[in-house]
Amino acid sequence: MFDMKLLQISDTHIYNDPSKKLGGVCTRDSLSAVLTIARKEHEFDLVIVTGDLSMDGSINSYNWLKLQLDSLETPYHVLPGNHDNLINLKDIFGLKVEPYPDLVQFQHWNILLLNTLKKESVHGSLGKRQLALLADYLERGQDRKTAIFMHHPAIEVGSNWLDKINLKEGRDNFIELTEQYHVDLVVAGHVHQESESILNSTSFLTTPSTCAQFKPMSHDFALDDVAPAFRLFDFTKKKSFSSSVIRVD
Repeated sequence: MFDMKLLQISDTHIYNDPSKKLGGVCTRDSLSAVLTIARKEHEFDLVIVTGDLSMDGSINSYNWLKLQLDSLETPYHVLPGNHDNLINLKDIFGLKVEPYPDLVQFQHWNILLLNTLKKESVHGSLGKRQLALLADYLERGQDRKTAIFMHHPAIEVGSNWLDKINLKEGRDNFIELTEQYHVDLVVAGHVHQESESILNSTSFLTTPSTCAQFKPMSHDFALDDVAPAFRLFDFTKKKSFSSSVIRVD
């Protein structure tokens, strides 16, 4: 029997202009379709949005997105990506002054939420303070399973141009912590594609965007023609997890 079901959406890239498109996809229309399918056809107890909520960091984009997430009537958490304006994000969503790392606990699992945003940079960063707080959470949670959610992937996905802009500062220390504390799962967005790798017994996943997709294994920037998607996780009472990516045509 499943203990908790989690919906992950990522890289919504909402604009101030409701009609604006990314890679030929209207980001508001696409997200609305994704959330409609998720709500009608699937059950979930928690929602995590892993960054790039907005494309332009505008107040209007966050206000609109908050209305969509509130309509799910399910608890949710938002994480910043490189396109986000952290000040506006915190203001609209009512976040704490220092909201990350954040901890969500249930049954056998700790879910840790990180901020990999580095101001005015495309690549990701984890500073000394956040890494120290993460280490403290991991130290105190060794009797539980651990899943970490963040925007930038910590390991390569095989696309040359994307691997240059993944997690940079703090990456080695982060990987060491996942190995030292036997972290079970690390989930990211940013790359607009599905990937799965295992390093030191930790599963590293990336999830497609709710709008335009990037072509896997591409040397330079390239769009893919696959549909937008979301990922569902089942965290079970047997201290295990499973996940699946659902495409929305």
